[in-house]
Amino acid sequence: MTDRAAPRLALALALALPLVGCDAADASPDGDIRLRPGSGGIQYDTNVLSDGLGLESICVGPTINGHCVSEELLKINDGILAVVVGDKKSAGDHLIGSRWLFQIDSDGDGKADSKASAELVGREVAPVAGGRAVELFDLLVDPASLSGPLAEAFPPEADPFPLCPPDPLRGGKTQAALIADVAVDTGDGSVSAAPGARVIACTSGAIGRALTLGYLPDVVGTPGFEAALRAVRADYCGDGESHAGSDAQALLADVWGIRGAFGSVPEARWSDGGALCLSHARDDDADAAAIRQACGIPTCGPGPLGSQGELLVSSLP
Repeated sequence: MTDRAAPRLALALALALPLVGCDAADASPDGDIRLRPGSGGIQYDTNVLSDGLGLESICVGPTINGHCVSEELLKINDGILAVVVGDKKSAGDHLIGSRWLFQIDSDGDGKADSKASAELVGREVAPVAGGRAVELFDLLVDPASLSGPLAEAFPPEADPFPLCPPDPLRGGKTQAALIADVAVDTGDGSVSAAPGARVIACTSGAIGRALTLGYLPDVVGTPGFEAALRAVRADYCGDGESHAGSDAQALLADVWGIRGAFGSVPEARWSDGGALCLSHARDDDADAAAIRQACGIPTCGPGPLGSQGELLVSSLP
């Protein structure tokens, strides 16, 4: 696995596949939040190539029927991926075997300096809370395809490896989700509308985890997705810093009725700016009083969900 120096990744997607119909597969909904943190807390994304994946309108590599496939042809309708060329669509199991090409900024200087190729080898449609679904897929990276500084981290003769690490909450599956028209700033944690943007996120990271919990941007809106992301990461101050440790757990309830779990110990009330108040820190080693002082927030008072302007509340088992 490469060193994760928080680079920002720009991708170009190319797919080699036929254009036909789609289907769906069954999956089980997730349980409570329990994320694998990285340096400084829970990572936004956990893929092994970069700190974040975002699609650009750059077309490289193989084509569909002789035409390049750029990000605007990759659609997400009701959580399901499809490649649309004119009046033809390729989706479902017909995406298996497609090849995804990445251009990577490995040192975070804003310029692509490495490339990688991955094959989509599996997919499923996972139902999520709120009666919606999210398509999850497995991508295997070809070590021989790596170029630039990134190639030094992987021997070219190595076997293909998953883009995503195992997700303990999903039975060790190495899956990712894709969201459209949203950008996540992994510095301060802000979320903004970004028409045309495509973000790939492993389910073992905070972005992917928020999606599998049911917090889809097209359902809860950009502020709602930002609030959910801060709650998942325990980003109390709303500055992008996660205060959760490796064994941190929380239950979430929200004003949209997507999730409604309450634990015995209240943690925080959440808006898109972070925690509005904090009663108990998620990490046993964290000092809640010190966090409140640093964030400039009070201890949470009594009141029903939404009574203090929050979008979500979190509590501890």
